[in-house]
Amino acid sequence: MIIQALEQMEDHYPYTRGMIAQCGFKSVGIDYRHLKRERGEAKGKFYVLIDMGLNGLISFTNVPLRVCMLAGLVIAALSLLFVFVQLFLLLFVSRGASPPGIPTLIIALFFFSGSSSFSWDSWGIYQRHSFSGSQEAARHRKGTD
Repeated sequence: MIIQALEQMEDHYPYTRGMIAQCGFKSVGIDYRHLKRERGEAKGKFYVLIDMGLNGLISFTNVPLRVCMLAGLVIAALSLLFVFVQLFLLLFVSRGASPPGIPTLIIALFFFSGSSSFSWDSWGIYQRHSFSGSQEAARHRKGTD
């Protein structure tokens, strides 16, 4: 039954553990003791393991995109706050606190970095929802044939 449910899923880069959990069947844990490898080396390279971990994280949640989007929004907002701090320092404290143009560069860099991060992550969430919607439509068409 699980194999049939997995065959119905169309994923171009599958994360099998997540797909099995998504099927919704009752699961049972099996206790075992992992023995130390007696000879040879593991075939999985570090970057492959990182790739598999990221695939598992990204395949079933929008949380990483939303966290990055929020971080971009916070960075952009903090850069705007820095504008007011720099204005206050320029008008009331001292005129020579920083070389001319440096605060402007800092503000521009952080504002555009933050707003760019926010925009790209918003676009990523939109694309993810569009892709899942097209997968649902394809599944629905396949079931009606």
